[in-house]
Amino acid sequence: MSDIKKNLLNAFVKEINNDEQISDASLFSAEELGIEASVARCAINELGFDLMTVLGEFFFLPYEKEEMLYFSAVITIADEYDESVLKDLETAVSRINSFLPVGAFSTGADGKTLVYRYTIPVPGDMKQKDQLSLMLTASDDAISVSDIYMGYLLLVMAGDLNPEEMMDSVLNRTDEEPEE
Repeated sequence: MSDIKKNLLNAFVKEINNDEQISDASLFSAEELGIEASVARCAINELGFDLMTVLGEFFFLPYEKEEMLYFSAVITIADEYDESVLKDLETAVSRINSFLPVGAFSTGADGKTLVYRYTIPVPGDMKQKDQLSLMLTASDDAISVSDIYMGYLLLVMAGDLNPEEMMDSVLNRTDEEPEE
């Protein structure tokens, strides 16, 4: 990992450790993880309807050119679920993604996780404080969008709502006529 990315991730970890909603923020090197990118990991507390604690991971996509750095926030909402809900969950994810302002939910490549992911470009020639500001804004956006919508997807995952009912709840629609 380049010094630019390493310095930015170290500064990022230092900043998010001051956030009351974040705990246990640490930077793990690519070598430690056996992957291509170093990752800042933390617990994000009190998210969603049930005020859950979830895993937040923040990293730069491993592109060698540094004219543009791509900073990703990945929030793991569930790390396993019953395969019987996969079809409904994928439908619900697709529907909710169609109107999200930023990022997207995904059932993960393994079909066993529910994550939210948001990636932004960070110009490589910006001042470090401005790059860090973009990264912090992106992490705040990812946490905020996850917080607002993850509970609906968890209801589908639990079998309490089907995708249509979920969207009605998200959009506050009901079959009842308004009272006069």
